[in-house]
Amino acid sequence: MSSLLLLIIDVGFLVVCYGIPAYAAWLFVTGMRSRSWPSVQGTITTSRVDWIVLASRRSAFSQILVLTYSYTVDGQPYTGKRIDIAPSGWLSRETAAQRHAKYPRGAQVAVFYSPAKPSLATLVKGVPRHLWSFYLIAGVLALLVLLSVVPLP
Repeated sequence: MSSLLLLIIDVGFLVVCYGIPAYAAWLFVTGMRSRSWPSVQGTITTSRVDWIVLASRRSAFSQILVLTYSYTVDGQPYTGKRIDIAPSGWLSRETAAQRHAKYPRGAQVAVFYSPAKPSLATLVKGVPRHLWSFYLIAGVLALLVLLSVVPLP
């Protein structure tokens, strides 16, 4: 292999190993902070279940929920997409159809927003319990980073 290709692989490995734990930490901290966020009344503006083709298997399909809601903070209108503080598309205990039934178009919902950045909002406060697998993956990657930085005796 050429040294350029090895460099690209090394850089990509480091980006993934540093990026995912950093993103997991941001999600966890934001989820914890969201427990004290104020709320306003919002309206579900889009709620539908779409089928997508999985990139790995052209004949496999999956359902996703396409959801948007509108809300206003201090006279400024905003649009949100987050149901909870989780990576987009991460596994959930609820199916897309169950979430669609829970958040139908036109429904009035409580929208919890960050006072420091009102465009950051969610419909469910706190750290989602279904993220344990994401945090496990991030923890393993953080351990790999630690092992690559700390010299072994």
